[in-house]
Amino acid sequence: MRPTASATICQPGAASAFVQDSPAITYEAIVELVQAEVDRLPEATRLRLGDSFTKRGIDAVAFHDVVHRIESRYQMRFRSEWLEGIDCWNDLVDRIERHLVDRLDADDRCRRRRRLALPKQRAGGATNLTSTDYLSLSGHPDVVTAAKEAIDCFGCSMPSGELAEPYAEMVAAFEHELAEFLGVERAVAVLPDHGPLAAVFNRLVGEGDLVLLDRDARGSLVRAGEASRGTCRSVSFRDERQLRRLLGGSQGRSRRRIVVAEGICNATGAMLDLPTLLRLKAEYDFLLVVDESDSLGTLGGGRGLAVHTGVDPQEVDLWIASQWRCLGGGGGYLAGRDPLVRYLETAEPDLVSRHCLPSAVAAARRGLAILKADDRRVEALADRSNLFRKLALDCDLDLGESADTDGPVITVRVGGPYPGMEITRTLLEQGLQADVVSVASAVGPESRLRVRITLGIREETVVAAVELIAAAVAVA
Repeated sequence: MRPTASATICQPGAASAFVQDSPAITYEAIVELVQAEVDRLPEATRLRLGDSFTKRGIDAVAFHDVVHRIESRYQMRFRSEWLEGIDCWNDLVDRIERHLVDRLDADDRCRRRRRLALPKQRAGGATNLTSTDYLSLSGHPDVVTAAKEAIDCFGCSMPSGELAEPYAEMVAAFEHELAEFLGVERAVAVLPDHGPLAAVFNRLVGEGDLVLLDRDARGSLVRAGEASRGTCRSVSFRDERQLRRLLGGSQGRSRRRIVVAEGICNATGAMLDLPTLLRLKAEYDFLLVVDESDSLGTLGGGRGLAVHTGVDPQEVDLWIASQWRCLGGGGGYLAGRDPLVRYLETAEPDLVSRHCLPSAVAAARRGLAILKADDRRVEALADRSNLFRKLALDCDLDLGESADTDGPVITVRVGGPYPGMEITRTLLEQGLQADVVSVASAVGPESRLRVRITLGIREETVVAAVELIAAAVAVA
């Protein structure tokens, strides 16, 4: 039986790699590959190709281990529905054969995909790869209901009079649940952007302090650092030697040193090497502030960078979120040890306003409850992000630092400072909305196309989007 080309799982633009690196796709070769993978299983779970899983008690973990290894060998990805109803290894052989693309059809299929119509995420609008609603909770029925109930109870502005106390109780309950979720002593909800940045740069940073920011930190962090009373320096957090030189050279000249880093870099998609920073922190004794706007809800089962990297969240002096993007509401937070957080929230209330709208707090609290109850959304987001990375790399796109991370922010290098705008214009004409950002490089400003993966983006949309981006970059 010849494999059909109607249900392809070959990555777009990767026909040559598929032919060169994958095993043969004849029926006999597939049987041989599956048998070889089955033979790697422990004796207790090893079966002949025709033996029933249910009758012999095959473990689902063992089955998926075999499937993942075969995906890697064939540079493919099985959809969950393709694995339904499989009861023996022969069934798996049949599914592989049915869904593989014949190598003779690969080039022609890639040409046909150039004419595909990108699925719309909204009627009449472009597919949005700029949204920060990573877990698609802002439109979740329970989150929307919670926001509506808060409006019915408190109105559309800040409560006062007899409503002030129940509002404060609702905020306090959310803050307690958030601190428990993050694994820290205390968390407080503040206004997005201004609240966390004012707490750090207006209150924590003082005269004679040295502030170290990543050279690719987002603009609001850079502007807040430059406007602070301390001395602000840019450094590559991926360059340990440079960090050591700045931290060691500042001994005796700075009153205090404060490192402010993003869990996931907004401009490059790079994930912060938190264990290395904590090791340097123990050696050079600086304050460490980590902004988890893009890593909360997307890493560590949703609990953020500390869990993802296996460190104690309390080793970081202060966690902030300029925006709690994954929770479905609009706000930010300060979190960490109780004395420091309490000092920041009470020292100058005019600078660190806690006046989040009731609807935003209620929505975020319900979103947090959904996230705590089921982390499958986080797993699905990771699968979708990794699918984009895999397809993009197969299309020979240069993802820079974002190629080696697990977050939903992915960037594509497109050259100097100018091609990015032309590429985004071309993509928008084809129904795809993406950002262009400029980052520092050894030869000057570098333009990158930035996409953000959310659960609202379907797998078939990811495939189509990568194809369109690869085509636009190729002609730029």
